[in-house]
Amino acid sequence: MAHDLKYKGAPIFFSWPSNSDYMKYPSDVQNIEWSEPHIASFIQQVASQTQATAIFLIGHSMGARGLAKVAVQLIPSLSKPSLLRGLILSAPDIDSDVFQTQIAPNLVSHTNLTLYASSDDRALNMSKSINGYPRAGDAAGGVLTIPGMDSIDATGLDASFIGHSYFSTVRSVISDIFYIVNMGLSPDQRHGLIREVDRAGQPYWRFQL
Repeated sequence: MAHDLKYKGAPIFFSWPSNSDYMKYPSDVQNIEWSEPHIASFIQQVASQTQATAIFLIGHSMGARGLAKVAVQLIPSLSKPSLLRGLILSAPDIDSDVFQTQIAPNLVSHTNLTLYASSDDRALNMSKSINGYPRAGDAAGGVLTIPGMDSIDATGLDASFIGHSYFSTVRSVISDIFYIVNMGLSPDQRHGLIREVDRAGQPYWRFQL
């Protein structure tokens, strides 16, 4: 992904112990919760023990769940919170109501928050069946919109059977992330890729198909 983004900084990957098996989903719920303090320690070390001048965090699926929960508690306590230039959550497997009421409002005041969601995401649809509630990254009922957050609908882009990994496999999504990370462009400056959609006074963005 760092290669695709032509990222000039140091790409660092945190790998939590996922089973990578849909049949072991309940076990992964426990694994990501176990990983949260380690994710927090990892981010703190990068922020305090390196010469980084800017940090971008990208989380996907259940990993985004752990990252988002950690960020709510961690970002305000960082010695240099301005280091965190952006938090990108792609297809986050997070309870939609929890995300709207407890997570996103506490993040937008500290950093640039971007949500990528899709109604074609079979993995999140399965998660909804298991958990009983919609997921933040599932746009089937409409993309979540929260003041201060950039909500981007990626529906129709991922032609794979699962439709869950568009953030790292679909060129237009990668290009959009490129402009966020490398150039700091806001959605209204990325007209060639996304267009604004107004839904009852709550704007969000949709990829040009």
